[in-house]
Amino acid sequence: MEYPYIVKETKVCGGRAVIVGTRISVSSLIEYYQRGISVEELLDEFEYVPPLYIHAAFLYYYEHQDEIVKEIDQGQNEELWQEKYPGVKRLQTMPFC
Repeated sequence: MEYPYIVKETKVCGGRAVIVGTRISVSSLIEYYQRGISVEELLDEFEYVPPLYIHAAFLYYYEHQDEIVKEIDQGQNEELWQEKYPGVKRLQTMPFC
């Protein structure tokens, strides 16, 4: 299946799936959703992103769950984060990659 609103480019968010024209990763949206943020709240928060694009991110997640879950797990792994970016403090609520 093709995803016209989801792209993966090596120079954008390390090649993660993102909403086209943004640095909003699918894994970030899904992580917010898993933390209790509703789709409606995401649409309000990212009002500059067409709703179709947000819904496309969820479709991408449902068809690539292993990939997205792995990204979320890696993002929450503080040891891995410090190894990749030594000396950098990580923001816990960053909506982008």
